[in-house]
Amino acid sequence: PELVSQLFPELNAATSKTVESSAHALKMFSCGHIIPRDNLLPLAVPVGPTGVSLDFTHGARSNVALIDELGRIVLNASRIAPGGACVFFPSFKYADDVYERWTKSGALASISAVKDVYREPR
Repeated sequence: PELVSQLFPELNAATSKTVESSAHALKMFSCGHIIPRDNLLPLAVPVGPTGVSLDFTHGARSNVALIDELGRIVLNASRIAPGGACVFFPSFKYADDVYERWTKSGALASISAVKDVYREPR
């Protein structure tokens, strides 16, 4: 029920009985992760290294300054993280937009100098 209320906040306004019945209508699947827990460090980062606010809402995420700041974050993390790193995007389209911007700005070349860069094929 807690997961359902987080994913579907509009149900919070409904009665708890509605939330419970909705939870039973959903099929949930979870499994262990292939990466050991000690190898993960999830962080919420509100601002980048130059102070740019990290607002990745749909309307703001195409901002060039924001994409450049993300490049600086990935570069800095790549410099200190041993082994590899993985960057996820909400869509292939946005990944393409970021990749194109980083290519133009030189961020991709800087990141590639520190780590190998691979892209998931469509």
